[in-house]
Amino acid sequence: MHQKLTKSESEELEEGLASGAHDTEFESIFQEVWEENQANNLSDVESDNLRIQQVLERIEPKRRVRHLQPMLYIASSLLLIFSFIKWGIPHLNNTKTTEEQSLITQTISIPYGEKKKIALPDSTIVFLNSGTTISYSSDFNQKLREVNLKGEAFFEVKKDTSKPFRIHIKDSYIEVLGTSFNVKSYPNDLNLAVTVNTGKVEVGKMDMNLQKEEILGVLTPKKRMIYEFSNHNIQIDSLENAIVLMNWKEQIISFENQKLAEIALVLERWYNVEFSFKTDESKDKRYSGEFNNLPLKKLLEILALSNSFKYRIEQKKIIID
Repeated sequence: MHQKLTKSESEELEEGLASGAHDTEFESIFQEVWEENQANNLSDVESDNLRIQQVLERIEPKRRVRHLQPMLYIASSLLLIFSFIKWGIPHLNNTKTTEEQSLITQTISIPYGEKKKIALPDSTIVFLNSGTTISYSSDFNQKLREVNLKGEAFFEVKKDTSKPFRIHIKDSYIEVLGTSFNVKSYPNDLNLAVTVNTGKVEVGKMDMNLQKEEILGVLTPKKRMIYEFSNHNIQIDSLENAIVLMNWKEQIISFENQKLAEIALVLERWYNVEFSFKTDESKDKRYSGEFNNLPLKKLLEILALSNSFKYRIEQKKIIID
């Protein structure tokens, strides 16, 4: 089967391959032989030998006698290629498809003007603020507890010492065992803000492979960290009234010495509107206050009276003069 071809046989083989004469005849025969032998229980070697024999028997006798040795080489090569095309590639593709189908990403997106409370498969409770998206794999809680977050959410994590709970935000992560805390980082935000209510939270950076690279800080109750993505600046504050920053889940808006431009971003998500400023001076005015589920018009009236600015409402657009 594996004898060396003579010079004349090699030339004949090269001519045959170059002419493409084997294409239609050989390939049609291979197709027939392959399909007929799909159900046999022979070993791979026995099966291949049987196929080669059947192929040669179906080639016209005159050609088979003259080109026997080259045809054996062609048959062996084509059977190997045919086997990979018919079995190898579909097998690899089917394996990949099965793996992809077994791991489905679950995604929950909250539109502007709405909020939602959800329970993850491990019984962790998550409050999602307006304009927030959370996603996790369908194998969540089997080996790991990991979620991806864009926006703002309050977590009440179910304690499980064998499976730390990890949140991925841009190039950062937050990891806990069981605690309650608030996370805020919308796609356009320049920083990540983490405020702890109970328990302990680790905040750090991830590398390109989504593995821990650096621990930025460990937070305990009434602690807040603000991490700036651009310059990697870290600010950790102690807040006696930290719960105020988490009141949004109770439909309460709280501001603490914040610029009107910052407040406008919150109100855009909260009420599903758009703010426009005529001057930069208005943007920089600061406000503090707490508003319990007020209609937008009433809230704007209070803000305008407290710091003397005028506004007008045009459908879903708020224009600050």
